[in-house]
Amino acid sequence: SRASTALTAVTPVALAVVALRERHGLTQRALAELVGTPQPVVARLESGRHPVEIRMLARIADAVGETWTVQFGRRSEPAQEPQVVGA
Repeated sequence: SRASTALTAVTPVALAVVALRERHGLTQRALAELVGTPQPVVARLESGRHPVEIRMLARIADAVGETWTVQFGRRSEPAQEPQVVGA
């Protein structure tokens, strides 16, 4: 279904956010404080079961001094895991 495809696309983004947070040695609560959002918002984003807002990704990257990119590829090719690129 369209909804499950959309959520499947969210999972790599969620994993990239978890990796970013862990790379900076932050808890969900600490990241949430830096971003200026409640901790449950970070938990929902990291769960991979909810849509991700582009603005939130920008706020997260900005809060830890990094940038982010989006990559597209052919469906027949294995998807590459999104990464947050250091500034």
